[in-house]
Amino acid sequence: MIFENSVNVGEDFSELDGKVKTSLLLIEKDFLLKFGFSPIVARPRDLFTIGWFKIVNEKDKEEIITILKGNFSVENGLYKVDLKKLWTNLRT
Repeated sequence: MIFENSVNVGEDFSELDGKVKTSLLLIEKDFLLKFGFSPIVARPRDLFTIGWFKIVNEKDKEEIITILKGNFSVENGLYKVDLKKLWTNLRT
């Protein structure tokens, strides 16, 4: 069984993340085998990774920069955000 019925306070969520990824990959594979297609696409990678975006509305720029709290860099006019670092910093 992938998931247990009990939840422990202070449980390591990286283990839970792995269980969710495994479950999604199994569901995707089952759909592919039974129906020849899958309504979901699961990839075995971290949920939080590097995100890229461009600010097209200059009046939103200051608000976005405030929310990101320095967890970004600018490369060739695109903003690069480390989403894992951002999430960790927002939770503390």
